Order: sequence, then C-alpha cells, then structure tokens
Amino acid sequence: MAIKLKDILNETSEFSMINESGLSRLFSGVYSGGIKKDFCVISAFRKNYTLKQNRLRNKQVYLELSKYKMGGYPLIGHWMEAPDNEDFENIPDEDKSQVTEESIWFYRSEDISLDKFEDICFDLCKKFNQDAVIVGIASDENKQGIYYFKKDRSRSLAFTTVKIRPEELGDAYSIMRGNPNNPFVFEGIAHPSNIVSNMMFKHQNMLWFSK
Repeated sequence: MAIKLKDILNETSEFSMINESGLSRLFSGVYSGGIKKDFCVISAFRKNYTLKQNRLRNKQVYLELSKYKMGGYPLIGHWMEAPDNEDFENIPDEDKSQVTEESIWFYRSEDISLDKFEDICFDLCKKFNQDAVIVGIASDENKQGIYYFKKDRSRSLAFTTVKIRPEELGDAYSIMRGNPNNPFVFEGIAHPSNIVSNMMFKHQNMLWFSK
C-alpha cells in the first residue's frame, strides 16, 4: 500500500499542509493585472538521493534564487512507478510504488531581464544535474510558450501558450522525467500550518498562498 502524500508531509513541521487551491492561483498569476509573468518549474531531486538529501538540494535552489531576490513556491506531486525492469502497463497497482517529488515554481523578477532569467534557468538545470526544467514565457509574444530548458542549454517547445491547467503541466513534467505514459500529478503547494514552519518557510525564501 503506497503512503499517502499528506502522511508524508505530516512527518515534518516544514511540509505540514497541502494548499490545493494554490495551484490555480499560480496559474492565474501568469496573467495578473495586465502583467504577463515568466516562470520556471525546477526540482533538484534525483533518484539516487534520499528524501532528506533531496530536500536539502531543493533548499540550495532557494538559496540560489535568493541571490537574485526571487522566492519560490514549493509544489508537491507524485507518480506511480513499476519495479525496475518491469513493464508498467502489465504490473498490478498494488505492486507499484508511489514516488513523491517536490519541485519549485518561481516567477521572473521585474528587475531581471528575460535573457538573464533564461540564463538563470539554464544554470540551475546544470548546477543541480537535471535533464531539463520547465520554463514558461509570457512576456515576449515572439517567444511565448512553455519550454523544456536542458542542461546543455538547448530548448524545445512543449506548449505554444502559457494558459494551461495543472493536469497539462503534470503531463509536461512526466515527459521531462521520461515517464510520458505515467502522468505526474501535482497535489498542490506546500503550506506552513504553524509558527515554526512559517518561520522556516520565510528563512528558506519559500512562498505560499493563504487559504
């Protein structure tokens, strides 16, 4: 029986609540008050690290963002995975394991040019040894769309619009992770539920939406 995400999050005061409504607010925030915002979704998680090690790697991403006076929203998601060397389609659900991944959504600061923002996204991808990160460009009509930015500094277009739903972003994330037939599901935004976790979020430059 796979462990539920909310049970995993309740193991620590830092990730003690999932704010499911925050996802739609993030998406609507791309077009807000007539301002078109560019964004990036990245995770420093790697399969060969423990959950604790991966969370430390994500904290390093927040520290990198703070150098550019940007903060990030912690996203929580998961997918089901078959045992090694087994065909996902032929394995019963009870033999699959739930893989949890925490990623980070951040917007481009108005003080940073789009070219600089793209460089930051490429650099983070390479620094944390990711195959790709997801970048949404809304501010430039000639570039508008959602892209995969790869660590070799190449890019490929996933969507020609930035107006997508969480399910579509999950599909894009699945492709990025090499699991196109196994959709990634975004559960929501990690949200502090007490004073201690609130302080930890602020210390790590992590953002959230109130309910």
